[in-house]
Amino acid sequence: MTRPLARLAAALRASRHGPRPEFRDQLRRELLVAAAAPEETPSARPACARPRRRRRTWRPRVRHAGLISAVGAVLIAFVQLTASALPGDTLYGVKRAAEATWLDLSGDEFRRAERTIDAASTRAREAEELARSQADEQLISRALDDMEQQTKAAVELLTKAESGGDGDSAKVLDEFTTHQRRRVAPLVPRLRGDSRERAAGYLKMIEGVRASAGGG
Repeated sequence: MTRPLARLAAALRASRHGPRPEFRDQLRRELLVAAAAPEETPSARPACARPRRRRRTWRPRVRHAGLISAVGAVLIAFVQLTASALPGDTLYGVKRAAEATWLDLSGDEFRRAERTIDAASTRAREAEELARSQADEQLISRALDDMEQQTKAAVELLTKAESGGDGDSAKVLDEFTTHQRRRVAPLVPRLRGDSRERAAGYLKMIEGVRASAGGG
């Protein structure tokens, strides 16, 4: 868990405008509460009968679980705080770092696939908003490229999850590709140059994915 949090902290330091002071204070309080979580002791067994090894290892596990919960809540707050940030904005690096950290904390491949799908959907929305504001084509192309890479990663994860019997991968994949097609297809005529080619190529890719998965 240390590495993802360090990446998020680095993104915050690189940003000229971080979260408000009250947000940072709330974050600090939540992490301190999680780290100081009291040791739970089984009431059915007398103190003298408790194995010493269990007593030494119980507290770290409780603290670790509490810290994961606190970090999850903080990451959700970060994603909400930076939800409107677009490529080129000051807080965009923080937004992507929070997404990556949330992804790293996924419990299994199916959950990781779902979160990767969310990220790919976010890139589609960003590309749409950038096109609407007539942003620099390089920013649009970057959003589309990231969307394609995250889509490929999600498809791979869903394939692995399906082979392992985790979740309804086929249904999730069909819903995801349908949603992406509806969002990206109207965007193509509004783009130009490299970004237009990327968007058109993306549509062909997800159609291929749907065909392979047996989608309509």
